[in-house]
Amino acid sequence: GGNPRALEQFREFLDSVPTEKPFYLQLCSNDPHRPLDRNAIPQPHDPAKLKLPAHYPDTPAVREDFARYYDEIARFDGFVGDVLVELDKRNLAENTLVAFMGDNGASQLRGKGTLYEFGIHVPLLVRWPGVLKPGSASDVLISGEDLAPTFLQAAGLTPPGEMTGQSFLPLLKGKPFNDRQYVFSERGAHGSGLPQHSAAFDLARCVVSKRYKLIYTATWQIPYTPVDFAGTAFWKE
Repeated sequence: GGNPRALEQFREFLDSVPTEKPFYLQLCSNDPHRPLDRNAIPQPHDPAKLKLPAHYPDTPAVREDFARYYDEIARFDGFVGDVLVELDKRNLAENTLVAFMGDNGASQLRGKGTLYEFGIHVPLLVRWPGVLKPGSASDVLISGEDLAPTFLQAAGLTPPGEMTGQSFLPLLKGKPFNDRQYVFSERGAHGSGLPQHSAAFDLARCVVSKRYKLIYTATWQIPYTPVDFAGTAFWKE
């Protein structure tokens, strides 16, 4: 937990980047991913004081799990802070575009492994000093496949024609931008195992617009089972 090795690799990588040469690095963390550690941070969240999302059943076991989820997010926050400090130390902060993004929704109720908002609407924060206005926000629809063409264009390259993503560089620069009308998301096979329930196999698709979402589930006959926590006490309860 906390991923100290990733910070080490980050420093090793920066040590080997030729001076004045651009670089691209994808840095990953396993926080907040199940299994959720106990005491991930020195002062863990108090389960009794947390405000649960509206759709959660309020039980001690659910509260304890949610508190540990927040603990891992807090630990990840520290990790991101260390990364930004390192860029600062090396005088790279002013000339580096930093994007912070989740790879799927929260491993929580109606989250990861579903096509509800909690499952597919992930954080995307971008810091680019001197280009992107700090504190600004946007409700533009962005798909994960849009990151690659955006980064290529930011580096002064032309994204290959076969890329299906759409660069949102103009948006970051505050220029006119033809944003997407729709984004698509899907559920398919997850991991391995025979399709006895929807944790391993669930053919579902969705299309999202600014106002609406359509979810189509082809395998509606398979009982719903959460992807990450079907075996945990709070779910069984």
